[in-house]
Amino acid sequence: MSRQSEARGGRAALAAAARSMAEKPGLLAGYLGSGILLYASSIGLVATAVYLITRASQRPAILTLGVLMAGTRYFAISRAGARYLERILSHSLVLSSLSRVRVMAFRALVPRFPQQASTLSSGELLGSLTRSIDDLQDLFIRLVAPIALAVATAILALAMGSFIELRAGILLFALIAVFVIGGAAVLGGAGATRAAGEEKARAALERKGGDLLRARDELFLMGTLEDHLADADNASMHLEEHSRSRLARQARLGFLANLAAQAAFTSSTWFALQAIEVHAMRAVLVGIMPLAAQAAFEAVAVVASGTATGPAQLASVAKLPLANEGADTGETSGSPVLGFVFDRVVVRRSEQRPLGPFSFTIPPGSATALVGASGSGKTSLAYAALGYLIPASGSITLSGPDAAAPRPRIGFVPESPAVLETTLRSNLALAAPSATDAEMHEALSAAALGHLAEGTGLEALLGPGGRELSGGERERLAIARLLLADYSTVILDEPTASLDRATAEQVLSTLLRAFRGRTLVVITHQEYLLSHFHQVIRLEALKDG
Repeated sequence: MSRQSEARGGRAALAAAARSMAEKPGLLAGYLGSGILLYASSIGLVATAVYLITRASQRPAILTLGVLMAGTRYFAISRAGARYLERILSHSLVLSSLSRVRVMAFRALVPRFPQQASTLSSGELLGSLTRSIDDLQDLFIRLVAPIALAVATAILALAMGSFIELRAGILLFALIAVFVIGGAAVLGGAGATRAAGEEKARAALERKGGDLLRARDELFLMGTLEDHLADADNASMHLEEHSRSRLARQARLGFLANLAAQAAFTSSTWFALQAIEVHAMRAVLVGIMPLAAQAAFEAVAVVASGTATGPAQLASVAKLPLANEGADTGETSGSPVLGFVFDRVVVRRSEQRPLGPFSFTIPPGSATALVGASGSGKTSLAYAALGYLIPASGSITLSGPDAAAPRPRIGFVPESPAVLETTLRSNLALAAPSATDAEMHEALSAAALGHLAEGTGLEALLGPGGRELSGGERERLAIARLLLADYSTVILDEPTASLDRATAEQVLSTLLRAFRGRTLVVITHQEYLLSHFHQVIRLEALKDG
């Protein structure tokens, strides 16, 4: 994704969250009100307590002290209540508002997923998407909202200063504003490039960890597990270095916040003492402004903490694949009968050698077998036809009356189809959420899986990763989904590889009947099935283009 598109995605995410928050004026007003009350209570508590102590030294009437004590208790209780309310309302506001962003992200991701899948695994893609949305949540709670409340606190300090010591109030307002808008932004912005490095280090560690979990048994048997664990340790240490750097930035920001608070305290004390000398202020008020200034910087400390992590969160949010809320999802109604024209197509997956060029045509409405040795490029060509893989050169065009649709629906069954850890019904509903029980049973029977619905019926549990199914049953479950989805153009990657000959021919016959008049492309190495197809394309014969 280019920097320009990343910036658009980040702006769209922030705009969507802001619009959603604006649609909840009660929550938004309650949050801002509770936040302002929190810091106002902090300042009021300090000011009232200081005045109570200094006034008590003058031995006033007990009623005066009683009023001041009541005020101190009020501010102490309201401060605790306001903090609790602010936390509840801020999280309620953000969590409810992020639903819009999640919907936008998934809608925008669906038509782009094939291209994304060429560089990321589905787990990495989902992890990145989830982390970006979580970072958007933290960005608001830990940076955007605290900045708004810090500005409100600065205004409160200015208002208080106008009654007690105007110069001290103005200086306090300036110190908060300069720190929040200036110093924090400059130092926080310096971490933007380092934030990108931390994100890469985290992704590398997740990738290595995922590889270890998926291939731990094979690595152990091959005796290379320790080497891969060492690689994961190195990736972990690299991420740890970035984390230390981020924490160091946070510590520097905290130091600057404390330095600004001390400057506010010292200057307020100086102004107060000067005001006493010229009889512009009573001595009993001398401690209020300096200590209230200290309390006001409580809001700045929160901003300092959020600014250290803000660049990383902004970089993460910018990766959300959003353009605008009204963007076309890429889905079209209906499922057209399509053909494919491969014109000198060269495919390459990862760092493998290029395969091709290949030139051939699959007419609309035909049943075509794609045959070739292992590694000849059959699956890569199928992925290229689906858009999961961008050809290194050449072109693939669609033919048929509806070939110009923005994103025609094309059915696909991979060699290792996904099976969810849930019921048979839920696995079938992936393809057709509105399918009836009768339709599901019919699809299971057509795929020679009727026995799965015996006993507990469609509520049968398939176990983690479908471990209750054999390899052949997994393939036939994917075919049953395909039959339910009612596609008019489908590509199947070795759909009968794990089946015995009789079952394979039965399943293929079902497919040919179901897709008569539609486009059926089957990748296979089973020679005894080839006589059933309209055309057979052997990739070895096409190597010279």
